[in-house]
This record gives sequence, structure tokens and C-alpha cells, in this order.
Amino acid sequence: EEDVGRAVADSGIPREDIFITTKLATDSHGYENAIEATHDSMRKLKTYIDLMLIHSPYGGSIVETWDALVRLQKQGEVKSIGVSNFGVKHLKAIEDHERPT
Repeated sequence: EEDVGRAVADSGIPREDIFITTKLATDSHGYENAIEATHDSMRKLKTYIDLMLIHSPYGGSIVETWDALVRLQKQGEVKSIGVSNFGVKHLKAIEDHERPT
């Protein structure tokens, strides 16, 4: 992420013309961990994140991790949120807990 942030800054391309996606590692699941990891990514990138993904459903705490990303999005800290490598049952867990999608 530090290299990406440096490359974006050095590119001369306006930031709004570059789309940055990054992922929460499996060990960053859980509400507080997800917020801390996202803030750490932003510090390394030295810019905002266009799309933050939960990389894998296998870290546990899918719903709490999703709640953290929703909060970060509502606060304008990340523009979009999503998941990667999730199956239907994992998506259903978020839906069953009546979380925004």
C-alpha cells in the first residue's frame, strides 16, 4: 500500500482519475480490527480508499466486520465497500442480520 500511495502521488495523474481498491486481511475481521486496519491502509496510501473489500469470509465476525465498513462509508472515509471470495451462505449471513447491502 505504501508503494501504491507513492506511485499515485508521483504519477501526476489527478487522484480523482485513479481508483484504489484494497482489502481487509482475514486477521482484520471484527468491528474494531476492521476500522483500525482501514485507517492503517489509509495512512500507508496517504489518500482515501475508493473500494474497501472484506477479502475472505473465513476470519469470522462477518457481520461485525461489515458493520465497521458501513460506518466508515457513512463517515466518508471510504467511498464504496464490498466483499471478495464470499459464497451465497456468507452473503446470506449479512442479509439475515438485516444489514445494509
